[in-house]
Amino acid sequence: PGHQQYPNNDQEPIAPGSKQMKGKVSSGTSGISTAKPEYELTLEAALILEELLTERGFHVVLTRKENIVDISNKERAEMANEHQADLFIRLHADGSNDSSVKGFHILTPAEGHAMHKQSLHASKIIFSAVQRDQSIDTNGISFRSDITGFNWSQVPTVLIEMGFMTNSEDDQNLSDPNYLRKLMTDLAEGVVAYSK
Repeated sequence: PGHQQYPNNDQEPIAPGSKQMKGKVSSGTSGISTAKPEYELTLEAALILEELLTERGFHVVLTRKENIVDISNKERAEMANEHQADLFIRLHADGSNDSSVKGFHILTPAEGHAMHKQSLHASKIIFSAVQRDQSIDTNGISFRSDITGFNWSQVPTVLIEMGFMTNSEDDQNLSDPNYLRKLMTDLAEGVVAYSK
């Protein structure tokens, strides 16, 4: 689950050996109509996804199980590395200055990252599983080289943007337990397909 209740603006290197620094972890966005903080939503989603993946025989390790923690993005990636995770899934929701922008999308490490190919493979399979669900708006896969959690990861990694909390429809959907469970079920099916 992305973010945490209190941000930590202390700096950490954006990548191993990099002189470029970035805040350790932000508090994230919040719902335009629900006012729900992103860090609460991501934990709710992560607990559902953990349950669904465990039922399907996966061993799931959460980076956090509560909102009041202090775990940087680098430390989260290091956790995935230590566990030699088959896939490091980062759950987030997006925000935009344009409230009409909505939809589920996936961020994946850009070309040049050691895990680019494997991460893109996972992203495509998970995205397809979600896209098949006609009730969920989707808008593609984006590549990023400026994300600390990607740059420190030595295992395949995807960053799931479940929707835009700055769009009232997405925001209300993501706060609907039935919609969130359906989205996490699609996501779990994508992970199953990736693992084969």
